[in-house]
Amino acid sequence: MNLIKIMTQQLVFTRYLYSVDETIHSLLLCVLEKKSFQKSLFWLSELYYSKFYQLLWDFMWQTYYDFYAITNPKFEKYISKSQKKWIKKNDISHVIDVINVLYYATSISNNVFKMRTKYVSMPKTIYKKIPKWVLKLNLSRKEQSFIQSLHNKNHRDIQFYFHQIQNNIDRCSLIIKEYVESTSRSIMDKNIIGLDCAFKNTFYNNNKRHIVLSTICCLMNDSLKVNNRLIKKKVKPEDVVFVENTNVVSDKIRLTNKRKFGVEPQIGFFNNNRTENYSHALWYKWEYYARNCPLWKERFEKYKCSFEKNEPVFPNDDLLEEFYEEFGYEPDEQSKECQMKSLQPLIKETNIELLEGFKGMTYFPRGK
Repeated sequence: MNLIKIMTQQLVFTRYLYSVDETIHSLLLCVLEKKSFQKSLFWLSELYYSKFYQLLWDFMWQTYYDFYAITNPKFEKYISKSQKKWIKKNDISHVIDVINVLYYATSISNNVFKMRTKYVSMPKTIYKKIPKWVLKLNLSRKEQSFIQSLHNKNHRDIQFYFHQIQNNIDRCSLIIKEYVESTSRSIMDKNIIGLDCAFKNTFYNNNKRHIVLSTICCLMNDSLKVNNRLIKKKVKPEDVVFVENTNVVSDKIRLTNKRKFGVEPQIGFFNNNRTENYSHALWYKWEYYARNCPLWKERFEKYKCSFEKNEPVFPNDDLLEEFYEEFGYEPDEQSKECQMKSLQPLIKETNIELLEGFKGMTYFPRGK
C-alpha cells in the first residue's frame, strides 16, 4: 500500500483523528518556526504512533534537503545513522534525535525548497556559444546549456535546463560530478554535498532528484555560511517521557485527554485535504476515514471489521461492542475545545519567511 499516495489523494485520520496531511504540515511549521519543541514532539508522536513510519522518515529527509542540506551538510550522516539505529530497535528516541537536530539548527536556507517547487517556463539565457571546456565534457545540447547555467550560477536558467534533463537523474549526477572535477574543484569541497555520499543514501533513494537539487544549490552557494560541525542539543528526559505518555493506553482512551494541541492555523497556507463537510467526516464517518491509517487498519482487522458503503461492518454484535468499548472515541460528544483542535478554521496566509511565495502547495506531492 502506497501510504503517501493514499494520504495525499484523500482524507486520512491519525490515531487521535487528526488529518494526516494537517499533522505533517503542523510538524513542518513547528520545526521551522521553532516556537515550541513540545508541539513538534506531539506532531511527531501522532505520526509515529499511528505507524506512519516511512511517511515520517520521508518527511524528515525531505525537510533536511529542502531547508538544511546547504548550510548543515553534516546532518546527512547523522540522520542516516539515526535511521539505521531505528531500523534495528524500532525506538522512537532515534526519531526524536533527528527532529531535535532540525528544530535547534540555527542556519536554514530555502534555496533547495524554491528550486524543487518553482517551475520556470522560459530561460533567461539561450546559450549559443559553447566554450571549449564544455565541449570536452561530451554532453548533449540540453546538458551543455544546463552546465553553462550552473557555471554562471543563474538560478532561473538552472531550473529551466535542469527540468529538461531530469528524467535521467543518474546521468544528471554524473555530468555534475564531471563538471566539478573538470573545474578543479574537489567533489568533497566543504561547501558541496558529495555526490558519491549523497547517492549512497538508500533511505531516500526514491527521490534522487531532490538530492541532485541539493547538490546544485551547494555548488551555487557563495554567501550562506556553512556549518561544518554537528552541534547537537541534548534531548531532555522529560521530552522523551512526554512523547511516550501520549501513547499510554488507559482503560478507555478519551480524546479530550490525548489531544494535547490543535493543528497550526497557518497550515491553511498549504493545500490540505479538508472536505466540504469536514466536521461531519470527523463526527459521523471517522471510522471510514481512519481505515487507511496503519494503526487503525490493525485495529479494524483485529475485530474483523470491513466497510460497506462507507460504513463499518462487524461480523457479530459481540465484536462490535468490544471494538467500541475500547475505541469508541465519540468525537461528536467531545467538548468543543477538543473538537476544535482539528476543526478550527485555517488561515491561508503565513508569516514564515522561508515559505513566502508558496501558497496553495502541498508539502508532499499529490498522488495521481
